[in-house]
Amino acid sequence: MRVPFHRVSIAPGVGEAVERVLESGWLTTGEECLKLEQEIAGQLGVNYGQVVTVSSCTAALELACRVLCDREDIVAVPAMTFGATALAPLHAGQRVVVVDVLNESLNLNPERIPTYADCVIPVHYGGAPADLSEICNGERIVIEDAAHAWGAEFNGEKIGRCLYGSKQTDAACFSLYATKPVQCGEGGFVVFRELEKADEARALRQHGMSCVASEMGLGGRYEIISPGIKANLSDLLAAIARAGLSEAENDRRIRKALAVDYDRSLHKWVRVPIRDERSSNHLYPIRVAPMHRDEVARELDEAGIQTSLHYRSLAYHRGIAWHPHVEIHQTPVANAAGEEIISLPLFPSMTPEEHEYVVESVQNAVGNLLAVAK
Repeated sequence: MRVPFHRVSIAPGVGEAVERVLESGWLTTGEECLKLEQEIAGQLGVNYGQVVTVSSCTAALELACRVLCDREDIVAVPAMTFGATALAPLHAGQRVVVVDVLNESLNLNPERIPTYADCVIPVHYGGAPADLSEICNGERIVIEDAAHAWGAEFNGEKIGRCLYGSKQTDAACFSLYATKPVQCGEGGFVVFRELEKADEARALRQHGMSCVASEMGLGGRYEIISPGIKANLSDLLAAIARAGLSEAENDRRIRKALAVDYDRSLHKWVRVPIRDERSSNHLYPIRVAPMHRDEVARELDEAGIQTSLHYRSLAYHRGIAWHPHVEIHQTPVANAAGEEIISLPLFPSMTPEEHEYVVESVQNAVGNLLAVAK
């Protein structure tokens, strides 16, 4: 049997959605993007004007940094994340400081945020919410990297609302990449707490133009009102995301059930993630002793099981760690975790047979190591 790390689930209605866009004659940013923004806002309980669809979560992070931060501001990011979390503020003109994470959740450790940081980008690692109660102190900008976190909650509110009881963030950035809880292949969106900031980002996502193609009149006249970037989402991709959005909550429940069963079956064999009922359960990263991690991963590969690594510490990526505008703090927890993690397959269309095969294969791989050790 072969089990992929992820299998794309094609939501009902995707074919009709794509056909609808093709028949409309309009493929780029237009009515479908607007409707996607409205539907996202409806699920979050925010004004649809606060939601801005973009080409990726990376673009969402960069736009948020451009709109909310000043050039040369210091932005703190966790070491346990994909490189885009650090690259986005660099592209936006900020300086980055990489800090350590908590050993259990692998989310940013609030105690490691330097007092001189102007902004923090907490990552909701694997879909489990970061500790916003400690991170949001009212004195610095907070931009949530919620690439994994559609469907997660904090303080009883959905991640993305930016208002969590007495705590608030300035923006939340989501991914629509092929493996994410809502996907269209490539895409993303950002939710701003303030409408004015969303309006600014909406202009910046298309070169800073005063109006876009779908709005042009008077012979196509427009003005570049600010130096923006090319980061808009196409209607074709927005239509696919709209179809998937309606399935997202059911998919989250399926992933949770699979994760709980992994917990039950594997907790005596490997270190399993802490169970967080607020999580979107986007990832299932087990942790194996560093001396055995690669061997276990190799045995799983030979058994036909595709795994991944989320993540190696940013301290070990030259393109980030050696950048002149990056400061790497001591990150022993993230460095160690990056040598232990194996991310197991976890996706809504996973069959019971596939899930059981992964469990048995992990148990066999670890059991073989224990037998050798004896």
